[in-house]
Amino acid sequence: MSAVARPPWVNAFAVALAYFLAARLGLSLAFTADQVSAVWPPTGIALATLLLLGPAYWPAIAIGAFAANVTTGAPLLAALFIAVGNTLEAWIGATLLRGIDRGLRKGRDVVALIGFSAVLSTTVSATIGVVALCFAGAESWGDFGTLWRIWWVGDATGSLLVAPLVLTWATPESPRPGRPLEAMALRPTG
Repeated sequence: MSAVARPPWVNAFAVALAYFLAARLGLSLAFTADQVSAVWPPTGIALATLLLLGPAYWPAIAIGAFAANVTTGAPLLAALFIAVGNTLEAWIGATLLRGIDRGLRKGRDVVALIGFSAVLSTTVSATIGVVALCFAGAESWGDFGTLWRIWWVGDATGSLLVAPLVLTWATPESPRPGRPLEAMALRPTG
């Protein structure tokens, strides 16, 4: 049964669960603050979800993000604002990328993904998240710059690593391992 044929609530549950599990993975790599990781795979999952399934899936992202952040010991209100920032980041990125070839077969689509999602929309989540943590007293305002940079790098990394994998895997006629031309291109030389 394809993803389109499943009831929307099943897809929404799967998205929230995937976001939560990817967030737990990312949070396990946090080294500066419990809620800030230099690798944040959920950003790519959220962006790909909204590009593939549509903006109606934003609540699933928000639920997954809130559930993941509340388990870090962040104050409840901070976890809520962090979830809002994570969700807005995905929504803004997907809105700016509307109309791209989801298989990322053209250079301009790759450049758009880098510019709009990895560079631009990630600033929203980093800013809202770090402000929320500092306002809640979970982190020091003196650490704002460092935390913001790590957060932004983590989200940009997730956007650049995970979103293209999900998008090309889910898009028909995208290059996949096992196809002759791709296999030749990936074959070691020498």
